[in-house]
Amino acid sequence: MKTKEIQLHASTELTTITKDRFLADYKIPEVQKVCRNINTPAQVFATNLPTIGSVKKVYGDNFAQAYLETWIINISEFLNIGKGMNGNQVYETAQMVLDDYPYFTLADINLI
Repeated sequence: MKTKEIQLHASTELTTITKDRFLADYKIPEVQKVCRNINTPAQVFATNLPTIGSVKKVYGDNFAQAYLETWIINISEFLNIGKGMNGNQVYETAQMVLDDYPYFTLADINLI
């Protein structure tokens, strides 16, 4: 997927794409490619990627929760530090992000 294509689905345009299309367009490796050189808040905003709150609003809490959990599992496996996170820890961490940081964009989540 080209960078421009992923940026076309800004937060306001999520209602025009299905969950399956969202998952295809915003799979972790694709977002990581788009965000590879993003290191500042200004760069995060320039991506125009959707917020996790808008994902929740359009697709529902369970979908946003599961999507965040995939990111958390991905980073946990990538870091490979001692013990991995168990299912409850992944769930609770995703829930905290959804509750406390709904304004985080997918670029923010990648940056973390």
